[in-house]
Amino acid sequence: MGFLDPLFESLQKERPKKPKAPTSRNRKKKNPLIFSSFGSTKLPYSLPPLVHRLVKVFVNLVSLLLVLYLVYWFFLNLIQNAKIFS
Repeated sequence: MGFLDPLFESLQKERPKKPKAPTSRNRKKKNPLIFSSFGSTKLPYSLPPLVHRLVKVFVNLVSLLLVLYLVYWFFLNLIQNAKIFS
């Protein structure tokens, strides 16, 4: 494959390096009180880890209780409707 040798040689040459991104001190600092998008859930302040974990457990527990109540209510209505129509 003698006719492809110049192509492979040019591919093996070292490519010029890309310029690095500016360091963090050169970047414009964002105001933590302004949310740039609705997808951002990060608070402008951080809770202590224990409080954060307790809040997560509480929210999960309330969600679980709500789902269980809705399932109970659904089956209760299903049984009552079955008694009415039978």
